[in-house]
Amino acid sequence: NCPWKGPAAWRLFRSYLKEVRCPEELACAGGEVLVLLLIASGVLNYAVNSEAPLLNKAVGYRSLWADISSAPALYLVGPLQGLVAFLFIRAFNLETLRMNLMPNLSACRYWMAYVLNCIAGLSFAAFSLNFVYRSGT
Repeated sequence: NCPWKGPAAWRLFRSYLKEVRCPEELACAGGEVLVLLLIASGVLNYAVNSEAPLLNKAVGYRSLWADISSAPALYLVGPLQGLVAFLFIRAFNLETLRMNLMPNLSACRYWMAYVLNCIAGLSFAAFSLNFVYRSGT
């Protein structure tokens, strides 16, 4: 059981090495950091670059994706997205380990959850590559 005791990311970074966390708390912290990433990139790009990025001009409206993938927010978003990916992958890993301790879990349910946890972890890792590989640069 992981009762809510304030922002999960704050609690996690204060005492990460002191105690083992449950997967739900790690996933919650990853979601909080993801929301922080979106808000910070939008504010940073708007403060530095009040005119719309090139992608926004092409689309015709201001988009969060364009805010994330253009400088200067890109330099903040890359490391934060790596942290989000780490938190979610760790949560999926702990969930898989917890499934190993469930004696009454059927093989079909185990493998279905295992495959879904692997796919989810790979998707977060692949999303992080968006900030590493930049075509044309």
